[in-house]
Amino acid sequence: MRIGLIGHSHSVCLLDALGKWRDQLGATPSTKRRGYSDAFGGWDELDTSKTLIRLPGRRIGRFTADLTCAVLFGGSDDYDLVGASVDADKTVTIIPTGSLVKICEAFAECDLIVSIVFGNELAPHIWIDDQPSYDFIEEGVPGPLRAGAQPIDRQYIGRALREYASRVQMTCMMIRRLCPRAGLAHILPPPPLEDPSRLKHLEGFDEAMEKSGPLDARLRLKWYRAYARTVGTLLGQAGIGLLPTPAGAIDARGFFKEHLSNGLTHGNAAYGAMVWNTVAAGIQVRPAA
Repeated sequence: MRIGLIGHSHSVCLLDALGKWRDQLGATPSTKRRGYSDAFGGWDELDTSKTLIRLPGRRIGRFTADLTCAVLFGGSDDYDLVGASVDADKTVTIIPTGSLVKICEAFAECDLIVSIVFGNELAPHIWIDDQPSYDFIEEGVPGPLRAGAQPIDRQYIGRALREYASRVQMTCMMIRRLCPRAGLAHILPPPPLEDPSRLKHLEGFDEAMEKSGPLDARLRLKWYRAYARTVGTLLGQAGIGLLPTPAGAIDARGFFKEHLSNGLTHGNAAYGAMVWNTVAAGIQVRPAA
């Protein structure tokens, strides 16, 4: 089996779950990026969008697979992967970046492509309590609104979420267009932690969190659930699968388990292994002709 992996920083846990890979990037073992763990070491000095990682013969659940991995980090010129052009009659055309075209050329023989693109767009919303107290209703997160909080109409929450989710949808649709023979599935980032107070790596939010404090935990979960639902809806409209967060990674209240975290928003290698098992469980084996 041949698998392509494309993602931003959330792909690190998936790569770490597969064993040694950083030597192919020339990455240093410790990081200079403030607030991040050593798992992200050396990336500030690399243009990862121009480097493909080859991992032959890796175990993915019950399968053995050859992987081609494209991992992008913030600061890459092609972070967005797709752009748009508007012609004279105002028709919008989505176009891939040059890097995405090259990545998809490398994925040409893949049986499955796993996307974990973007994922941190919500971070400023769900971690920093720097707005007047507010709340909104979100299915799956029971309980009354916070006392004294201003209720926000879901249309305003949905407008922000659709902007973020459409980036995922457009990117995945372009990948499928450029790689028509492969299956395609997208993975969400992990849900928020309930209590970040014991974390060492706050991923650049330490000063803002010290000043304003973290947002209410239930409200963080509402934002995440609403984002997940919006991404799932848009990908479903395009016929693209969304893989569920591994059940074992979530506690009884719906939050990410702290021992699986690698900083404020990212998972670690153990979480990555759980995600790969979810990927493997969704692979349909075609019968021999």
